[in-house]
Amino acid sequence: SLLKEDLELKLWTADALISEGRWEEAKYQLRDISENENTDTFTLLQTALLQRKIGDTYGSLTTLLTAASQSPENIDVRYQLGLQLSISQPDSALRFLSETQNSDPSKQDVCSALISIIEQTKDTGNSAERFIYIGQTLAKFEEWALAQLAFISATTINPNNAAAWALMAESAQQNGQDGFIYLQKSQEIDPESEIVNGVS
Repeated sequence: SLLKEDLELKLWTADALISEGRWEEAKYQLRDISENENTDTFTLLQTALLQRKIGDTYGSLTTLLTAASQSPENIDVRYQLGLQLSISQPDSALRFLSETQNSDPSKQDVCSALISIIEQTKDTGNSAERFIYIGQTLAKFEEWALAQLAFISATTINPNNAAAWALMAESAQQNGQDGFIYLQKSQEIDPESEIVNGVS
């Protein structure tokens, strides 16, 4: 079991590893923090955001669920949980987004927009199009790490969706990564696409 000072050092180390592009090593540091029984809610929240930044969707969700069971009334945790669920289990996100919308005026716009798009796309199931719309909504509010994960969900569901690859290229660039490979993929699939040509 790690002490508070050890946890802070691990968090700092993970952040440094991410800056150096050593994401796999950072992932294990962050999982150690998340699985430690002494980790407080604030540190769990910081950990989840770093996990999200490196695309560790499972790790981030697990960490946020731990934080939520530790501090069930913490609206920041519930908000981040709503955001995280929107890119993998959108219907499950609605409860957390609604709670945040009603409790925190500063997050009303993003919650309202996400709730609206999740409800409008309910009939499509978990289709590539649904995750594209969710990703675009997140991007509009500059939640680029999550937007990229939503576009990854879309390309996983339908690898032939040129728009999803083009939008993934844009979000990768916004996250300080090289999006060129995704842009190439989108151009191979549909060189005439408006979105593809808008991004390139």
